Formats: sequence, C-alpha cells, structure tokens
Amino acid sequence: MILVFDTFLAEKPLYPNPKIEKLLNDVRDNSYTYRSQTKDLIFLYTIFSLKNYPWEKIFINFNSEDNFINDQIVKKINLEIPNAHIRISRSSTGYEFSNFFESISENNEWIFFSPNNDHPYVGSNILWLDKLISSAEKAEKKYNKNVSIYYSHFTETINMINKNNYLYYYTGNKYKILDQNEFCFTVLTDYQPLESMQIMRKSHLINLFKTAKDRHAIRLESLDEIIPREKNNHIIIVPKFECCRHYDGYLHTVNTIKHFISADLVPPLFIPDGFFEKKIKLNYGYLGSNQGSISLNDSAQSYCFNDNKYGVNLKINHKEIPNSWQDRIESIDINPTFIPNNSNVEVNKYQIINPWKNKIFLKHILVFRFFKILAFKFKKLIKKKLKKIT
Repeated sequence: MILVFDTFLAEKPLYPNPKIEKLLNDVRDNSYTYRSQTKDLIFLYTIFSLKNYPWEKIFINFNSEDNFINDQIVKKINLEIPNAHIRISRSSTGYEFSNFFESISENNEWIFFSPNNDHPYVGSNILWLDKLISSAEKAEKKYNKNVSIYYSHFTETINMINKNNYLYYYTGNKYKILDQNEFCFTVLTDYQPLESMQIMRKSHLINLFKTAKDRHAIRLESLDEIIPREKNNHIIIVPKFECCRHYDGYLHTVNTIKHFISADLVPPLFIPDGFFEKKIKLNYGYLGSNQGSISLNDSAQSYCFNDNKYGVNLKINHKEIPNSWQDRIESIDINPTFIPNNSNVEVNKYQIINPWKNKIFLKHILVFRFFKILAFKFKKLIKKKLKKIT
C-alpha cells in the first residue's frame, strides 16, 4: 500500500462556521492538553501517526500559506521518515491528480489517499489496516466491483450502514451489508462515495479524477468538490475499529443532525506534550489531569475540558493509546490501587461506537435529515462559487 498526502496548510477552515468554532473553543480554551495547535504541527502529527505501517512508498505533496516555513516542515519529516518523497507543491485539478497517480508506480496498488492534513491514526494497532485490505481484496474477487475502504469518521460511518441505526441515510445513499468479520463490514451502496477519507486502488483514483478533467479545487477536502456524484453500485469496507479521527472531532455534525456528536461523547484530538521529543508522560488510573502529562482513565465520567477537578484527558487504558505514541513514551505512572469500573468502561467505549444508543429512531426523520444535508451542501456550493468570483 502507498501513502499519499496531497494537501494545503492553512490556519483557518475553508468554510468558517461560527457554531462549530464556538463548540471547539469551549474545548480548546478550557484545557491545557486540548489547547489549539498550529496547522503545521497538526500536519506533522498526522504524518507521524501513520509512519509505523510498512508502506511500499510515501508521497507527501503540500503547499501552505506564507506564515508557514515549508523547508522546516520538510526537514522535520526527513528526520523521521527519510524515505518519503516530498514535494512543496500540490495538485488542484482532476488532470493534475490523475497524472500524479499515474506517475507514482507501475502497479495497481492500494492508495491511502489523504487530501486532508488533520486525520491522525488513533488506533492502537496500525497493522489492522492489513485486515481491511484483506477484506477489500476478497470483495473485489467476489463481487467484481470497485471497492474502497473508509479510514476515518468512524462514529459516522459505522452508524449509517444499518437501517436500525440513527444515521442511516445520513449521506442520502442506500446501504446493504453483504458480509462482515471481526474487523469490518462489507457494504454495497448505490452511489460512488466521494468522501475524502478512503483507501482506493490506484486505477480507481485515476479514473475518478479523470472525470473531473480541469475542474479546480481551492483546497480539496472532499472529492465531490471536483468529481460529479454518479449512481453506480460500489462496495465500501467499513471498519469496526477506529483508524483515524478528524483532529477537531465530529463537531461538524451540528450542521446536519439534531443529536450531533458532541465533544463530551467523542472528543477532538490533541498532540501530547513530548510527542515530537519522544518524551510522553502517561498517568493511568487517576482522576484529574496535570500539565505536562497525559491522564488516562477508562472509568472516568468526564473529560478535563468539562471538569477541571476530576476530568481526564482520555477515557481509555494505557494499552489503548495510539500506535504512534507507543515508542515515544518516557514514563508511565499506573495507580496501584485502581480497579476499573466495568460499567463505566463499557459506557465510555460505546459512546464512541454508538452515541445514539438510547435515542428514539423515527423513520420520518430520514426525510428531514436528507433535505437538511442538501441545504447545507447548497450553502457550501454557493460559498465556493462566491470565493471563485472574488
């Protein structure tokens, strides 16, 4: 598998949203650990979170606003990943993307493609990606269709594929679960998914971008910005474990669903102190949090940005930390008297898997949600056109 970043670094979001910004500031401004970080550090954190997978090749194409020093970013990447192919330039049209993918290899490899720069790998075992690839290849042979793998937005994707789930029809697509195993679902959908967080075959990406021709993306954050949505049966692999998470969490869902994914349920991410220096300090089994170390407690009932006294940084145990942290730890302090509350542990895990477990699901909500999503996308399209004009 080949890792490809093709992205643009900017401090401000492409489509600013005051509602989302307020929700995010309520987290960032109320916790030292969750404090705001510059986009270049988030980009580096995202790249390094993926470095432990045995990639065949790594390509990092990026450009940035003038306030970033690109040469310093390249130097830091080279120190950690000396075999990475780095280019201070990015693709912006369908032709540029398709030409780039045609140039990177002669074979039809799987491509972990990220036009985003802020979806770090948060899973504890990065080799589980191989389990998803195995299921994808099995589906290719069995169904003879294009297959892609979702690698981010876990809480959304796993709750939109079953008719009994709160987010079914969330994207306006129909889904049918064809198969499943310990690691993932194999799902048939009636439209080609155009979300940005997918692993695809190289030939599939090339063909998609060729349909975009010379359409230009200001900053490609979703493939539907330049690729037309077409009805076409497609297979998606939906993981049963979380691979990557958007650095700012799922607060964007406030625009589309009533019971949105708040930070209390699935928190945004942070860069732990000592990550780049390989000096992370962990505390497990205590309540509260201290500056300079990361507090973990899978029985805790609150996060530090809501409760300064008893809140913790993460509601997980020390064995569940992201893969990229594991070889960067300087010390870990485990509370010798701590006994996990199994009931709280299950609640905390299930909040990420299905935060709507106790919500009443009404079929007529589907119609309302679908039109609300359409309205949001229409507003986004208008903003994009206005930006091009100005």
